[in-house]
Amino acid sequence: MLDEPPTGHDAQSIERSGTRLLGRLSVLRDAGVVHVTAVHDSPGALTTMRIGPSTPRSDHDFFVLCLVRAHADAIVSTLKNLRDEPQLRFELLGDGTLPAALHAYRRETLDRDGPPRLLLLTRDGDVDLGHPALHGWARPTLVMPIAAAPSMERRLRDAGLRSEVDVWARRDSSMRATVDELRARPEIRTVSIEAGPSTTRALYRDPCAIDALVLSRFEGPSLPAEVVGGELVTTTSLESLLPVSGGRHAVTEPSGPWSFELRHR
Repeated sequence: MLDEPPTGHDAQSIERSGTRLLGRLSVLRDAGVVHVTAVHDSPGALTTMRIGPSTPRSDHDFFVLCLVRAHADAIVSTLKNLRDEPQLRFELLGDGTLPAALHAYRRETLDRDGPPRLLLLTRDGDVDLGHPALHGWARPTLVMPIAAAPSMERRLRDAGLRSEVDVWARRDSSMRATVDELRARPEIRTVSIEAGPSTTRALYRDPCAIDALVLSRFEGPSLPAEVVGGELVTTTSLESLLPVSGGRHAVTEPSGPWSFELRHR
Protein backbone atom coordinates (compact mmCIF):
# COMPACT_ATOMS: atom_id res chain seq x y z
CA MET A 1 0.00 0.00 0.00
CA LEU A 2 1.26 3.45 -0.85
CA ASP A 3 1.82 5.87 2.01
CA GLU A 4 -0.50 8.88 2.07
CA PRO A 5 1.27 11.85 0.41
CA PRO A 6 1.89 14.81 2.73
CA THR A 7 -0.94 17.29 2.56
CA GLY A 8 -1.46 20.72 4.05
CA HIS A 9 -4.60 22.73 4.65
CA ASP A 10 -3.22 24.76 7.55
CA ALA A 11 -0.18 25.13 9.81
CA GLN A 12 -1.29 22.25 12.06
CA SER A 13 -1.53 19.78 9.19
CA ILE A 14 1.99 20.71 8.06
CA GLU A 15 3.30 20.06 11.56
CA ARG A 16 1.53 16.69 11.73
CA SER A 17 2.90 15.56 8.35
CA GLY A 18 6.41 16.78 9.18
CA THR A 19 6.43 15.12 12.59
CA ARG A 20 5.24 11.84 11.09
CA LEU A 21 8.16 11.83 8.65
CA LEU A 22 10.99 13.33 10.72
CA GLY A 23 10.06 13.23 14.39
CA ARG A 24 10.93 16.28 16.53
CA LEU A 25 10.58 19.30 14.24
CA SER A 26 11.61 21.55 17.14
CA VAL A 27 15.20 20.54 16.30
CA LEU A 28 14.96 22.61 13.10
CA ARG A 29 13.62 25.84 14.63
CA ASP A 30 16.99 27.07 15.92
CA ALA A 31 19.09 24.33 14.40
CA GLY A 32 22.11 26.23 13.15
CA VAL A 33 23.20 24.61 9.89
CA VAL A 34 20.86 22.02 8.36
CA HIS A 35 21.82 19.94 5.33
CA VAL A 36 18.85 18.54 3.40
CA THR A 37 19.65 15.96 0.74
CA ALA A 38 18.40 12.84 -1.05
CA VAL A 39 20.68 9.81 -1.17
CA HIS A 40 20.72 6.21 -2.32
CA ASP A 41 20.96 3.77 0.56
CA SER A 42 24.13 2.11 -0.73
CA PRO A 43 26.32 -0.10 1.52
CA GLY A 44 28.80 1.81 3.68
CA ALA A 45 28.18 5.33 2.38
CA LEU A 46 25.63 8.01 1.61
CA THR A 47 25.68 8.35 -2.18
CA THR A 48 23.85 11.34 -3.60
CA MET A 49 21.62 11.23 -6.66
CA ARG A 50 21.95 13.43 -9.73
CA ILE A 51 18.80 15.21 -10.87
CA GLY A 52 17.56 14.06 -14.25
CA PRO A 53 14.76 12.21 -16.08
CA SER A 54 15.78 8.86 -14.52
CA THR A 55 16.04 10.11 -10.92
CA PRO A 56 13.54 8.35 -8.60
CA ARG A 57 10.77 10.78 -7.65
CA SER A 58 9.10 11.15 -4.26
CA ASP A 59 6.28 13.43 -3.15
CA HIS A 60 7.49 12.96 0.42
CA ASP A 61 11.04 14.03 -0.47
CA PHE A 62 9.66 17.17 -2.12
CA PHE A 63 7.56 17.93 0.95
CA VAL A 64 10.56 17.49 3.27
CA LEU A 65 12.65 19.88 1.15
CA CYS A 66 9.94 22.55 1.34
CA LEU A 67 9.48 21.91 5.07
CA VAL A 68 13.16 22.64 5.71
CA ARG A 69 12.91 25.78 3.56
CA ALA A 70 10.01 26.90 5.75
CA HIS A 71 12.36 26.80 8.76
CA ALA A 72 15.22 28.61 7.03
CA ASP A 73 16.41 32.15 7.64
CA ALA A 74 19.00 31.58 4.90
CA ILE A 75 19.30 29.01 2.12
CA VAL A 76 22.74 28.29 0.65
CA SER A 77 23.18 26.74 -2.78
CA THR A 78 25.37 27.22 -5.87
CA LEU A 79 25.09 28.66 -9.36
CA LYS A 80 26.04 25.18 -10.60
CA ASN A 81 22.70 23.96 -9.25
CA LEU A 82 20.97 26.66 -11.26
CA ARG A 83 22.84 25.68 -14.42
CA ASP A 84 22.01 21.99 -13.86
CA GLU A 85 18.33 22.71 -13.13
CA PRO A 86 17.03 25.51 -15.37
CA GLN A 87 13.62 25.48 -13.64
CA LEU A 88 14.89 25.27 -10.04
CA ARG A 89 12.94 27.51 -7.65
CA PHE A 90 13.67 28.05 -3.96
CA GLU A 91 10.03 28.37 -2.94
CA LEU A 92 7.45 26.71 -0.70
CA LEU A 93 5.84 24.65 -3.44
CA GLY A 94 3.29 21.87 -3.89
CA ASP A 95 -0.18 21.13 -5.17
CA GLY A 96 -3.48 22.51 -3.96
CA THR A 97 -3.40 24.17 -0.55
CA LEU A 98 0.09 22.94 0.37
CA PRO A 99 2.05 26.15 -0.47
CA ALA A 100 -0.37 28.36 1.50
CA ALA A 101 -0.24 25.93 4.43
CA LEU A 102 3.59 25.93 4.39
CA HIS A 103 3.59 29.74 4.49
CA ALA A 104 1.08 29.66 7.35
CA TYR A 105 3.26 27.19 9.22
CA ARG A 106 6.30 29.43 8.71
CA ARG A 107 4.40 32.51 9.89
CA GLU A 108 2.20 31.12 12.67
CA THR A 109 4.24 28.27 14.13
CA LEU A 110 7.81 29.39 13.45
CA ASP A 111 7.28 33.18 13.78
CA ARG A 112 9.14 33.88 10.55
CA ASP A 113 7.33 36.57 8.58
CA GLY A 114 9.57 37.43 5.63
CA PRO A 115 11.33 35.22 3.08
CA PRO A 116 14.77 33.77 3.72
CA ARG A 117 17.94 35.07 2.14
CA LEU A 118 19.20 32.90 -0.74
CA LEU A 119 22.98 32.74 -1.08
CA LEU A 120 24.36 31.32 -4.31
CA LEU A 121 28.06 30.45 -4.38
CA THR A 122 30.00 31.04 -7.58
CA ARG A 123 33.54 31.59 -8.76
CA ASP A 124 32.78 33.51 -11.94
CA GLY A 125 29.10 34.52 -11.96
CA ASP A 126 28.22 32.22 -14.86
CA VAL A 127 24.43 32.41 -14.64
CA ASP A 128 21.41 33.03 -16.83
CA LEU A 129 20.00 36.23 -15.32
CA GLY A 130 16.54 35.09 -16.36
CA HIS A 131 16.73 31.98 -14.18
CA PRO A 132 13.56 31.75 -12.00
CA ALA A 133 15.63 31.31 -8.81
CA LEU A 134 16.81 34.92 -9.21
CA HIS A 135 13.24 36.22 -9.39
CA GLY A 136 11.45 34.26 -6.69
CA TRP A 137 10.40 34.31 -3.06
CA ALA A 138 13.88 34.31 -1.46
CA ARG A 139 16.03 37.38 -2.18
CA PRO A 140 19.19 36.17 -3.96
CA THR A 141 22.77 37.06 -3.07
CA LEU A 142 25.68 35.98 -5.26
CA VAL A 143 28.72 35.06 -3.15
CA MET A 144 31.93 35.31 -5.19
CA PRO A 145 35.63 36.19 -5.09
CA ILE A 146 36.48 39.89 -4.94
CA ALA A 147 38.05 39.86 -8.41
CA ALA A 148 34.85 38.54 -10.06
CA ALA A 149 32.43 40.92 -8.34
CA PRO A 150 32.80 44.12 -10.46
CA SER A 151 31.92 42.43 -13.76
CA MET A 152 28.95 40.69 -12.12
CA GLU A 153 27.69 43.99 -10.72
CA ARG A 154 27.93 45.55 -14.20
CA ARG A 155 25.91 42.67 -15.68
CA LEU A 156 23.24 43.12 -13.05
CA ARG A 157 23.07 46.89 -13.63
CA ASP A 158 22.84 46.43 -17.40
CA ALA A 159 19.99 43.95 -16.90
CA GLY A 160 18.17 46.25 -14.45
CA LEU A 161 18.61 43.74 -11.60
CA ARG A 162 21.08 45.51 -9.32
CA SER A 163 18.33 46.33 -6.80
CA GLU A 164 16.98 42.76 -6.87
CA VAL A 165 20.18 40.70 -6.63
CA ASP A 166 22.88 41.37 -4.04
CA VAL A 167 26.58 40.61 -4.48
CA TRP A 168 28.88 39.55 -1.65
CA ALA A 169 32.52 39.97 -2.67
CA ARG A 170 34.64 37.85 -0.35
CA ARG A 171 38.30 36.93 -0.04
CA ASP A 172 37.07 33.47 0.86
CA SER A 173 33.82 32.68 -0.93
CA SER A 174 33.81 28.97 -0.09
CA MET A 175 30.86 27.12 1.38
CA ARG A 176 32.64 26.79 4.73
CA ALA A 177 33.41 30.52 4.99
CA THR A 178 29.88 31.49 3.94
CA VAL A 179 28.33 29.18 6.52
CA ASP A 180 30.64 30.54 9.23
CA GLU A 181 29.63 34.11 8.35
CA LEU A 182 25.92 33.28 8.48
CA ARG A 183 26.31 31.43 11.76
CA ALA A 184 27.81 34.57 13.33
CA ARG A 185 24.75 36.70 12.46
CA PRO A 186 22.25 36.80 15.35
CA GLU A 187 19.23 37.13 13.06
CA ILE A 188 20.09 33.83 11.34
CA ARG A 189 18.80 30.93 13.42
CA THR A 190 18.57 28.20 10.80
CA VAL A 191 20.64 27.86 7.62
CA SER A 192 19.48 25.32 5.03
CA ILE A 193 22.13 23.83 2.71
CA GLU A 194 20.94 22.69 -0.74
CA ALA A 195 24.04 21.77 -2.71
CA GLY A 196 25.87 18.78 -4.15
CA PRO A 197 28.52 16.64 -2.46
CA SER A 198 31.54 18.37 -4.00
CA THR A 199 30.49 21.58 -2.23
CA THR A 200 28.99 20.23 0.98
CA ARG A 201 31.52 17.49 1.76
CA ALA A 202 33.87 20.07 3.29
CA LEU A 203 31.24 20.90 5.91
CA TYR A 204 31.56 17.38 7.35
CA ARG A 205 35.32 17.66 7.88
CA ASP A 206 36.68 18.35 11.34
CA PRO A 207 35.35 20.50 12.88
CA CYS A 208 31.98 19.47 11.47
CA ALA A 209 29.86 22.51 10.50
CA ILE A 210 26.60 20.57 10.11
CA ASP A 211 24.27 20.66 13.10
CA ALA A 212 21.41 18.64 11.62
CA LEU A 213 20.95 16.41 8.57
CA VAL A 214 17.59 15.74 6.94
CA LEU A 215 17.91 12.61 4.82
CA SER A 216 15.59 11.27 2.16
CA ARG A 217 16.85 7.76 1.37
CA PHE A 218 15.86 5.91 -1.78
CA GLU A 219 16.12 2.28 -0.73
CA GLY A 220 15.62 0.64 -4.10
CA PRO A 221 18.23 -1.98 -5.03
CA SER A 222 20.00 0.06 -7.70
CA LEU A 223 20.12 3.30 -9.67
CA PRO A 224 20.70 4.03 -13.36
CA ALA A 225 24.37 4.91 -13.86
CA GLU A 226 23.56 8.49 -14.87
CA VAL A 227 21.78 9.08 -11.55
CA VAL A 228 24.61 7.96 -9.26
CA GLY A 229 26.25 11.01 -7.71
CA GLY A 230 29.19 11.51 -5.39
CA GLU A 231 29.73 10.09 -1.95
CA LEU A 232 28.81 12.52 0.81
CA VAL A 233 30.06 10.73 3.92
CA THR A 234 30.55 7.16 5.10
CA THR A 235 27.90 5.67 7.35
CA THR A 236 30.52 5.17 10.06
CA SER A 237 31.40 8.87 9.97
CA LEU A 238 27.73 9.80 10.00
CA GLU A 239 27.14 7.90 13.25
CA SER A 240 30.09 9.71 14.82
CA LEU A 241 29.28 13.22 13.56
CA LEU A 242 25.48 13.27 13.92
CA PRO A 243 24.61 10.43 16.27
CA VAL A 244 21.09 11.40 17.36
CA SER A 245 18.25 10.23 15.16
CA GLY A 246 14.52 10.08 15.65
CA GLY A 247 14.49 6.90 13.59
CA ARG A 248 13.43 6.28 10.02
CA HIS A 249 9.93 6.56 8.64
CA ALA A 250 9.50 4.13 5.73
CA VAL A 251 7.31 4.98 2.76
CA THR A 252 6.47 3.12 -0.45
CA GLU A 253 6.04 5.35 -3.49
CA PRO A 254 5.54 4.58 -7.20
CA SER A 255 9.33 4.96 -7.66
CA GLY A 256 10.05 2.41 -4.92
CA PRO A 257 10.82 2.31 -1.19
CA TRP A 258 11.99 5.46 0.63
CA SER A 259 12.76 6.41 4.20
CA PHE A 260 13.08 9.76 5.96
CA GLU A 261 15.27 10.68 8.88
CA LEU A 262 16.38 13.69 10.93
CA ARG A 263 19.81 13.38 12.55
CA HIS A 264 21.44 15.97 14.80
CA ARG A 265 24.13 16.43 17.41
